[in-house]
Amino acid sequence: MHFLVLLACLSCNVDNKDKCADAVIDEKIEALSEYRRQFYDKKYTGTVRSYFEGSDDQIAKLVHYKSGDIVKYESFYENGDPKIIKPIKCNSTHGTLVYFMDKGKVGYELEYVLGKMHGKGNSYYENGRVQKTVQYENDKKNGAQYEFSEQGDTILIEIFDHGKKIK
Repeated sequence: MHFLVLLACLSCNVDNKDKCADAVIDEKIEALSEYRRQFYDKKYTGTVRSYFEGSDDQIAKLVHYKSGDIVKYESFYENGDPKIIKPIKCNSTHGTLVYFMDKGKVGYELEYVLGKMHGKGNSYYENGRVQKTVQYENDKKNGAQYEFSEQGDTILIEIFDHGKKIK
């Protein structure tokens, strides 16, 4: 019985490595990950803070680690508002990336799978209304794409099939 459980766990680990082999690597995250492994505990779990130049308390970036791997990257404007939240897996953007405009308002959000745009994305006007809604599959526009006025009226609809505009 223990042998079967071990075998199942080993195959899960191989699957994760196979998935990472297909990932589109973010070179900045990979460099940060390698730097961390050279100078610190290779199995570190926690958060590393970077501060704006000349400041001891204004956080510029947070890099979150789990068992030595970067799992989330955050950056901030000098006023402390969030700028980017980027979930990471296999040194690639994986999950919903969120970019903020000034004053903490979301500018856009887009779903990624191992470094490729895959899923729904929205961009927003300053007033918080949706400006555009897009769908991606494997880094290519796929499905209906909508553009809206600042009042929320639909002003454009385009249809894509795996990157090719069909309407």
